Amino acid sequence: MKVVSGRFNIVVDADIPFIEGVLEPYCSVKYLRGELINNLEVQNADALVIRTRTKCDFNLLNNTRVNAIFSATIGLDHIDSEYCKNAGISIYNAAGCNSEGVVQYVITSLIAVAQREGLKTLPRTIGVVGAGSVGERVAALFLDLGFTVFRCDPPKKENIQIGFPNPSFGEYRLTTEDYYDLETILKNCEIVSMHVPLNKTTDSMCSGAFFSKMVKGAIFINSSRGEVVDDMALIRERESLGPVILDVYRDEPHINREVLKMTNIATPHIAGYSLEGKINATLFTLRNFAKHYSIEKLNDYTIQLPTSSKIEFVKDIKLTPIENAASLLLSTFPIWNEDRALRGAPHLFEQIRANYKYRRELTAEQKEILKQLLING
Repeated sequence: MKVVSGRFNIVVDADIPFIEGVLEPYCSVKYLRGELINNLEVQNADALVIRTRTKCDFNLLNNTRVNAIFSATIGLDHIDSEYCKNAGISIYNAAGCNSEGVVQYVITSLIAVAQREGLKTLPRTIGVVGAGSVGERVAALFLDLGFTVFRCDPPKKENIQIGFPNPSFGEYRLTTEDYYDLETILKNCEIVSMHVPLNKTTDSMCSGAFFSKMVKGAIFINSSRGEVVDDMALIRERESLGPVILDVYRDEPHINREVLKMTNIATPHIAGYSLEGKINATLFTLRNFAKHYSIEKLNDYTIQLPTSSKIEFVKDIKLTPIENAASLLLSTFPIWNEDRALRGAPHLFEQIRANYKYRRELTAEQKEILKQLLING
């Protein structure tokens, strides 16, 4: 913790929503697009408030006075944690801020693909690879929708084995028996959804061996990090897979056009871009900032969430459950619009992403309607 004494300087990513004007009473603020934040611009900064587009490493931080980095994101793979540790730089993130947005993305993309493929029902077995703050929310929804869910998260399973408090699912405490090895998931699940952080273990984990072990025709979804997929392996193994749904890519924003062509749904890294998620990210970041610099007034800062529009959905008895579910979900999240925009101008990846209009997350009422459609028809 660092107590504020006098004004200090910070650099803030200009694309972080709802933050402009909030920190100015406490410090001098410079707003820059993430890709424009460089060593020269942060020379006199005491702190950085960033997103994934800013790589925080020696090249950015050397010979600066930065003492804290606040990332308004769930991941930290854009920050060289070892360098920051040695340099005495504190790191904060907004873990779990957009989890419900990603949940919405996964179920909406699945329903959208199923409708386009003319399926009357969805496959009923899903493997959630990475059961952290996001993956566990995905698992929870699909369990509630009547799916068989396989979780894979070796670090969580190991933590339980060595005595750390068990993660909870509602009132139920998860045990080691709730987690499966990756091979079991790949050989048994008709849907595989990736929710892992990017690190040395997960980089390119979706390899040729990974895809070749998947159930033939299984659906593959990646909304975690593009680098967890080996692009060439995906290209080689494409014919054995069912629908491929990608929201993230290697080397963003310069995405592999061949990979783009082979997807059933491709979106520009907006899985977590819900209005609620963006508000959460900014609030989590402000709380972290307040904690680090002992600014008590910031702890009370809130962002008013607009009232949701009334849900107007009437089940059409002439339609299949999938078609009705698509009508319900796509009215809130028209995912095909984002797919068309990206395919039409992949070179504008960053612009399309930056201009995305934040959607509202699924409400409890929508989830209940969806449950009735998928379980009872």
